[in-house]
Amino acid sequence: MGDNYVQPEDGKATASLVLGIVGLLCCAPCGIVAIVLAKQAQNAGNTSGKAKAGFILGIIAVVLWAIGIIINLATGGAMLSGITESAGLVAGLL
Repeated sequence: MGDNYVQPEDGKATASLVLGIVGLLCCAPCGIVAIVLAKQAQNAGNTSGKAKAGFILGIIAVVLWAIGIIINLATGGAMLSGITESAGLVAGLL
């Protein structure tokens, strides 16, 4: 009689893990979506490690994104202007 328990689907947990990895590697705003999906999966009763890992990776991606924005604002975009000047020098040589 106790066999009626259904394991919650882990689609949101898997999506949060994938988006957490993507957010960490290349697209930080995906980290925000990873956090939201991980929380939804956890609230739905999913206790898999995928939801927890997606949540943690999402937080790391957002924190690194925020640090990058702060550094960029603090340097006045000097990092980006240096890249642009280098590209201009290379284009001038061609």
